[in-house]
Amino acid sequence: MARSYDDSTRTTVRKRVAKALPTPDLRTIIDAIPVLAWTAGPDGAADFFNSYWVAFSGLSSEESVAQGWSQVLHPEDRERVLSDWQAAVETGVPIEMELRLRRSDGDYLWFLARAQPLRDASGQVLKWYGTSTEIDARRKQEHLARESADSYSQILDRVPAMLFTTTAEGELEFVNGPLLRYFGTGLEALQAWKQAAHLHPDDLPHTIALWSQAVAAGEACLIEHRMRRHDGVYRWFQFQAVPQRDDGGRLVRWYGSITDLDDVKRKDAELRAMETRLSSASKMAAVSQLSAAIAHEVSQPLAAVVANGDACTRWLSMQPPNIERALQSLERVGRDAAASADVVQRIRLLFQRAPLVREPLDLNAVTTEVLQMLHGELLHTGVTPKRELEPTLPVVQGDRVQIQQVLSNLLRNALEALGEQEGVARSLTVSSRLDGDEAIVFVTDSGPGLSDPHIIFQPFFTTKRTGMGMGLAISRTIVEAHGGRLWATSEPGAGATFALAIRV
Repeated sequence: MARSYDDSTRTTVRKRVAKALPTPDLRTIIDAIPVLAWTAGPDGAADFFNSYWVAFSGLSSEESVAQGWSQVLHPEDRERVLSDWQAAVETGVPIEMELRLRRSDGDYLWFLARAQPLRDASGQVLKWYGTSTEIDARRKQEHLARESADSYSQILDRVPAMLFTTTAEGELEFVNGPLLRYFGTGLEALQAWKQAAHLHPDDLPHTIALWSQAVAAGEACLIEHRMRRHDGVYRWFQFQAVPQRDDGGRLVRWYGSITDLDDVKRKDAELRAMETRLSSASKMAAVSQLSAAIAHEVSQPLAAVVANGDACTRWLSMQPPNIERALQSLERVGRDAAASADVVQRIRLLFQRAPLVREPLDLNAVTTEVLQMLHGELLHTGVTPKRELEPTLPVVQGDRVQIQQVLSNLLRNALEALGEQEGVARSLTVSSRLDGDEAIVFVTDSGPGLSDPHIIFQPFFTTKRTGMGMGLAISRTIVEAHGGRLWATSEPGAGATFALAIRV
């Protein structure tokens, strides 16, 4: 521990100071140095301080000698600093430490203190020379950097998604809280995922091969596999990773997300089981139509799940990560996954001829909701729909999810028709009006039009190369189940208009 000094000792130190004072020219130089400079005797008692110290601390040289300088130490640093200084004096080893000193105005600033012994020919310490350099700005920057890192870490741990980063070589370097909690283990254990039992044995070779190919090619990766939860349960997930490159194009890191697909997979399994139960010859036609309807209608929300998962990964791979946009994408993933389940349930009820789930519907509001759900597709095609909705349109009775299905199908068909138009102006108008006892919503596009507006509603008829011919047939079935009408008008080459009418 540090030594204490009585008045006689201080007097001896002051006499030593007088002998140790530098020449006038050297003193001028030392006082001009913008650091706290000081010296001490072999026993560690301070015997000189430059003018910079006096100005900073507000203590005179006489008040600072011996152990007087320690009164400006921060209370939290005092014991450590005095102990380390005494150890250096006893061992004669140079010392370097960071500490806080009180300025004359009462504020504490961080300093880097260094002291070096001067020895005689026999190795005995003759004197200690030291400086204390202000590092307060650096320490505050480091503190802010740590706080920022902690803040990002807390945000990522609260995001309701599993996120990770890897090195350019594909080695895991970071995972967030939800991923750690799912496996019930730490980062070090997850870094050995190729050898551990974290993935289903049937999926592991395939996953390793695809990930290795992606890392070697430096291209985005998308894999579906099963992961073992901490309680031993396997669930299906979608693994996505995108590369980050520096300004020179060199791959420096991978950013990724892992999205739970198990509920969607289970719904698919339930649908496949339902197909099996309805596979008798007498129901073959109904089964074919139901299967096509499910594939057609479920593909849209599932595609939205994948698209929003991709968007989440891209927002997180930005520097700095755009957490707000990533959270919005994740919210849309949940919404679209729930939508797929609703669509399946409504189609099942439709083919079972079950009673409709009726509720008061504002067709203008339903139309606006569908346009919001298709916001990403509208941005992708570059088409901004014109809205002409009658504000006083009366409410109707119907199933919200099914009417959303119909309007979504009509709008997607319009966007696909406009996608075939190149080099010409493209327009899409959504309007509504009351005609007698019917509330009608119109979807009008400036696409190539229809050669026969009546045949397009027949099951399995399609004008698309990859179409199934079920969308409009299902839509008309839904509308007629509501006691309404669905029809189309068109002049070839002059676009098409689809109308959905429901009695008020």
